[in-house]
Amino acid sequence: MLTMLRVGPLELAVLTALWDSGRPLTIREVRDQLSYPRWLSYTTAAEALNGLFFRGRVRRTRRHGRWYYSPTQSRSEYLAGCIRVFLTVAGDPATVLALAAQPPGRTCHADGPDEPAAGACYTSSAAVQGGGRESAEGSS
Repeated sequence: MLTMLRVGPLELAVLTALWDSGRPLTIREVRDQLSYPRWLSYTTAAEALNGLFFRGRVRRTRRHGRWYYSPTQSRSEYLAGCIRVFLTVAGDPATVLALAAQPPGRTCHADGPDEPAAGACYTSSAAVQGGGRESAEGSS
């Protein structure tokens, strides 16, 4: 199950390029569309795509003498699978999901064993300006 997470930074950049394109791409097209911190050779892009192909992350079809690659899962399907992997190791999946669903800068705490984590949420900047959680909740 942890193999779902075994995608390195280059492979994730390759998958992102494929997802963003919305159509099958050649190796050269993938390389040209990569958002990656350094320039990559054609061979490096080809190795990343072939690795993803042999692990079932992309499919390839041959047209006009070129390989065209496309992802086997949508971005949402892939990310949902990653989340499921993390939830299998979570002691309290409901709390983890409630915390993860909060926008950046928003914090949630459970006030007691019977209250969900999302029951006491506040924005950190409001808490600092307003003097605490009660101020932020009362101003909504």
